[in-house]
Amino acid sequence: MALEIYRRHNPRKCSSTDTVVCTNRRRPCPIWVSGTKPDGGYVRQTLKTRDWAKAKKVIQVWEEHGLKPKIPPALARIEDLKARFIENMKMEGKSHETIRKYAQLFKQMEAFALDKGIRFVSEIDLSLLEEFRSTWADGDLARQKKQERLRTVFKYARGRKMIEHNPALELGKVVVKPKQIVPFSDEEISAIESAAKARIEDEKRSKEEQERSKQAYALILVMRYSGLRIGDATMLSLDKIKGNRLSLRTQKAQKDISVLLPQFVVDALHAFKPTTPTHFFWNGTISLKSLTNLYRDFYLLPVFKAAKLKGDPHPHQFRHTFAVKLLSSGTSVENVAALLGNSPRIVWRHYSAWVKERQEALDVAVLRANGFESTGAKKSPRR
Repeated sequence: MALEIYRRHNPRKCSSTDTVVCTNRRRPCPIWVSGTKPDGGYVRQTLKTRDWAKAKKVIQVWEEHGLKPKIPPALARIEDLKARFIENMKMEGKSHETIRKYAQLFKQMEAFALDKGIRFVSEIDLSLLEEFRSTWADGDLARQKKQERLRTVFKYARGRKMIEHNPALELGKVVVKPKQIVPFSDEEISAIESAAKARIEDEKRSKEEQERSKQAYALILVMRYSGLRIGDATMLSLDKIKGNRLSLRTQKAQKDISVLLPQFVVDALHAFKPTTPTHFFWNGTISLKSLTNLYRDFYLLPVFKAAKLKGDPHPHQFRHTFAVKLLSSGTSVENVAALLGNSPRIVWRHYSAWVKERQEALDVAVLRANGFESTGAKKSPRR
């Protein structure tokens, strides 16, 4: 018996009994093949296509050459990939911020594809991806993260048979120069707190401005004495503060943390009227990115300027200050990681220079290598 093709109908979606015609015109039933192969073996399997003309060509080549040809994947538009990918991320419970970053990447990809006259995912090759990457006006770290997301998108497309291979895997590595972790000094922290207080006590400022200054002061103290990222701090809800204890799940790493706050930090949080009955700083509608930009640019940067800080101060330095203070006082890397909501590996990578035990061991090693006792008492140097 020669190879024969037929439609395998689904009674729940189509009422046809014909082997060729399907009543479901929008999405016809799949086409199968059965019969004897050129090598004498029997086959009964799906051809993984719903196109009758394409199925006939496959059988013709199979019978002529004895080998079943590989059916190319159906053409998928970039907007279809975006819709499926984003929906899949939502089903997997990815955070809103993660989904936003992927949506932004797709927005840039669609604009690039439109400029190049590209409609389908399979049209994008390595050279086009390199050209697309060259349009990113980001720093090294941001470009590295964006390239990782790009690889994830094309890996998803490859897994769903939208493309035959993942060209993003062939993109060269983006080298990121490690940035020096710079915590605020004690003098800078004192200047920041003094500047924030002065803005509250300035009688020339309106009541609205003074209330905003109280919020800025409280936000500064929360970040300094809890180590929270600005996103977690600005989204802080009233129910996360129980007495002097702050307990919440971080948005970035989805880690539960619990930090004991000094009383003056709690007092500062209750010194102003919360933005809503449930949140200290968030109004309930603004997006996280817009919220952090608002408090960074219009609440904190004016305080940094009034404190006359040198360089380019950033709110994330409060988190660095919190971690460095703990490590310098002898707190273990594991405990600091638990307070920050990070893994010990991440803490060690970023803050190893401030690990007290590590520095003490290095000091002893240097003294011994130069012929001195670890107590500092000098003995004859080794020749």
